[in-house]
Amino acid sequence: MSYSWAVAVDSLRRSIPTLKGLASYYEISVDDGPWEKQKSSGLNLCTGTGSKAWSFNINRVATQAVEDVLNIAKRQGNLNLPLNKELVEKVTNEYNESLLYSPEEPKILFSIREPIANRVFSSSRQRCFSSKVCVRSRCWDACMVVDGGTSFEFNDGAIASMMINKEDELRTVLLEQ
Repeated sequence: MSYSWAVAVDSLRRSIPTLKGLASYYEISVDDGPWEKQKSSGLNLCTGTGSKAWSFNINRVATQAVEDVLNIAKRQGNLNLPLNKELVEKVTNEYNESLLYSPEEPKILFSIREPIANRVFSSSRQRCFSSKVCVRSRCWDACMVVDGGTSFEFNDGAIASMMINKEDELRTVLLEQ
């Protein structure tokens, strides 16, 4: 059994050309937690089926970034490992592989793209596994795209609730030859 869908509130797909560069403004609640006001360039949610594509590429880290972080930790005196190419690649690969998960796992991976953080907007979690994500639009002339093709108006006040339900599992049959 597997779950399959992906939702992108990606720049909320502004339909007026002059609005395409504007940040998306929305409120988000994860696993029935408190609502958090956010602004970002977009929001991506997926099941394990989608974890190997767009979502993976949004969240993966480059070897260079891992090497830079490990070098900073070493300079701060908090890392007593010899840094070499093999270690950096191993850490990079392990992190990136942690982003992939099976379509059978009943969870959602959500990712906030380029969050804006200031006194009004926060982003306590930029990426997280969850079982339920609710998004309330605070945009106008916006839409939500599901599975890369179907779009829905998603204007101020609209709420989208994405969750994993056991009864919504995909049932597939494999035929052996």
